[in-house]
Amino acid sequence: MVLAAVIATLQAWLAACISWWYAGLRREYGDSANIEHMERTLLKELLRGKQHIKFSELGNDEGYVRAVLIRHCAHDVSLYGGECIPTDDTERAKLVSHLQARIQGTQDDNVLFGFFHPFCNAGGGGEKVLWKAVQTTLDHDPRNVAIVYTGDTDVTGPQILTSVVQRFDYTLPRNRIVFVFLKGRDAVDAKNHPRLTLLFQGIGSCKLAHEALSRCKPDVWCDTMGYPLAYLLVFAMIHVPIVTYTHYPLIQQDMLNSQGLSTAKKMYWSLLMGFYMGMAQFVTVCTTNSTWTNRHMTQIWHAMRETPQVIYPPCSTEKLVEQVTPAEQRANTAVVLAQFRPEKRHRLILDQYAMYADTVEDPTSRITLTFIGSTRSQEDRDYVQQLIEYAREVLHLPARDVRFLTDCSYDEVKEQLGKATYGINAMWNEHFGIAVVEYIAAGLIPLVHASAGPLLDIVSPQVGFFFVDKFDRDYTQERGTQYGTLAAAFKSASQLSAQDKHTRSTMGVHDAVTKFSDQTFETQWIEKVLQAL
Repeated sequence: MVLAAVIATLQAWLAACISWWYAGLRREYGDSANIEHMERTLLKELLRGKQHIKFSELGNDEGYVRAVLIRHCAHDVSLYGGECIPTDDTERAKLVSHLQARIQGTQDDNVLFGFFHPFCNAGGGGEKVLWKAVQTTLDHDPRNVAIVYTGDTDVTGPQILTSVVQRFDYTLPRNRIVFVFLKGRDAVDAKNHPRLTLLFQGIGSCKLAHEALSRCKPDVWCDTMGYPLAYLLVFAMIHVPIVTYTHYPLIQQDMLNSQGLSTAKKMYWSLLMGFYMGMAQFVTVCTTNSTWTNRHMTQIWHAMRETPQVIYPPCSTEKLVEQVTPAEQRANTAVVLAQFRPEKRHRLILDQYAMYADTVEDPTSRITLTFIGSTRSQEDRDYVQQLIEYAREVLHLPARDVRFLTDCSYDEVKEQLGKATYGINAMWNEHFGIAVVEYIAAGLIPLVHASAGPLLDIVSPQVGFFFVDKFDRDYTQERGTQYGTLAAAFKSASQLSAQDKHTRSTMGVHDAVTKFSDQTFETQWIEKVLQAL
């Protein structure tokens, strides 16, 4: 009852304040008439030959002017991601011609898709979704342009795109991508908010979205990382379609129902849930990455006009199945493909592996482990070192049995997957699990935690093995009996016959290509997003 009252009050407050905020922001940032006026003013300045026009000198008009320039650029939009308007005479002449044609109504505009992804260079599964969505959007229509809002200020746009090729093997048209580098990314970094993390991240996302829109105003806002509390601000400032690709719900209903929550904490979660539910009215298209996520979002955003839809992440399965190594030619190795972060539960894997290893009399016959993952920061690199020390000094696992490979190229990852027999994912409630799909596409036998994406979408009992852990938040004796431990899964997998391995591998490859290919993602993105706008 308390929760329902809080949510109802918040939604009423949101409805009351939106018109006031919307009007205020419109007065500050202008409307379509002002855009047309800016186009004419900008054309006049360009015809006068004014040099060295700095975006920062434009004040509140910077976001509109940059968008106008990109919208009317005839060839290389990346030129407009810098601090100044390009002064090259040839480029200026093309821009003048395009603006004149636009004002006369004889020229189609570019369409600006703004992808809000502050950590676009992180190299994880979320970034793979981002770059395949960008690629698909650009390939769909030559007028489409991608504005990528990122806080990765330590690299350049070309360096980011080079990294995309190395990590994901995606080649994108660089002349149709503009990087807008944001200075305020610390506002959404969880480590800067040890208390009330989600609340301060939500406030920070509004600040960061405001900075993004102040720098360049898109025609479509695409949130591919998950900052829903900023949608009200986006809607009020520019009133454009909002597309979301949700990897994980910000808050879940079971968090509110947890036993032992204090009254203060329950009110805190209820407050956030109220805001979260209220954001549904501003979303045009909501897509999710898995059945588990979609169930939660359908429950939370029931006020949406359109029901959230699942688009499985792109997993490049067609590239992995091209060179699937026969099961009998593989090494007796299990790979763990995951970013080096604590929530991936590398220690759990090491602990369970050590328990399994103790049951194998002949050390040369036991499964070996290879950890593969990217590191985003010095904190991640320190985490890897701690894992190595834990494996060697605490568990006394020899280096020949446990290896760590960091920041591998895409080709190196494919090589390791081609050699191994098993793939492990230990994360609890992994919302999807791109790595698990890559396992089965490469012909590996998966050993995965029995929750969320791996359980509901990816792995069948005929292909892989499931496990749980007594420290899972939802652990019960019944689940423990049903699924067993990772150590037991190691043991069962090691006892498979050559024919069993071949059968499981073949079934997994078929599932991967049918459901999780890049081509499937492209088709779904076009149908459920681009054609729905």
